[in-house]
Amino acid sequence: MLGRLYEHFWTQWTVGTTGYSDTPMPAPPAEDTYFDTFKAKYTTQYLEDYVDQQIFAGQSLRDRILFGFEVQNIKKIDGQWVISGTNSTDEAKTYHASKLIVASGLTSVPNLPDLPNKEWFDAPIIHQGDFGQSAVLSAPDIKHITVLGGSKSSADMVYGAVKAGKSVSWIIRVPGTGPGFFLPAKGIGPYKNAIAVGFTRIAATLSPNFFVDNWWTRFLHTTSWGVKLVMGFWEGVVNDINKVADFERPGTKGFEKLRPQTP
Repeated sequence: MLGRLYEHFWTQWTVGTTGYSDTPMPAPPAEDTYFDTFKAKYTTQYLEDYVDQQIFAGQSLRDRILFGFEVQNIKKIDGQWVISGTNSTDEAKTYHASKLIVASGLTSVPNLPDLPNKEWFDAPIIHQGDFGQSAVLSAPDIKHITVLGGSKSSADMVYGAVKAGKSVSWIIRVPGTGPGFFLPAKGIGPYKNAIAVGFTRIAATLSPNFFVDNWWTRFLHTTSWGVKLVMGFWEGVVNDINKVADFERPGTKGFEKLRPQTP
C-alpha cells in the first residue's frame, strides 16, 4: 500500500520547552517511491516518531493515548461527558471531558455476509480486518483462497494472496462488474501523482459535491455541455488506468476478466 504525504506531512513539528522546532522527515529511498508515493511503512514510522516527539506539559502524545480501554458507558452530565469502562487489566475507570469525538471507524465491527452451514466448512472464514494477522498466506496447507467483494481491500487481499503463491478466486456480485475504481499513479503537469491532482479545486469540481455550489459546478453538472465535459474527463481517466493495468496481458490467466465494465 502506498501512502502520500504532502508538504505539511514532510515537516515534523516537535514541542520543546521553548516552543516548536521543525525537523524534516527523511525522504524514502528512490527504490521505494513511485510517482512521489511510497510504502506505508514510512508513514507508520513517521507517526510512531510523531507521537513520541509531541510533548505538552511534560507528557508526550503517546502518553496521552489510552490503549486497551473498553468503553462501556457514555453519559453527558451537567455539560460534561462521563466515559466509564475498564482498562486492559479489567480495572474500572471513569473519565470526564468537555468535548467528545467518536472515531471508532466504519469497519470496527466486521460486516460478514450470512453464510448458511458455514460451521461445516473446514477452512477459515475471516474478515478483511483480520486478514493481516491471520496465517492464511503462510499456511502451507491452504492452497486456494476465495475473496468476496470488489473494493480496494478485496484487491489488496487478492494481490497479497497471489504474491504468496496461492490460487485465488475473486467473486464480485452483480451488478458489480469489476474491481472498485482506481486511479493511475502518474499525475499531470506539476502534480507528480493522481492523488495530488485529486486535491486540486478543478478536479474536485468534476465530481458532484453539495458543499460547492457556484456557476461553474452548476454548468458542469446541470447542463448538457457540462455533463459531456465531465463524462469525457472520467472516460479519459478510465482509459489511462486500463492502459496501465494492461488487462489483456499475455500469460496471465483470467486477468482480462478484471477489466471494469461499469461507467
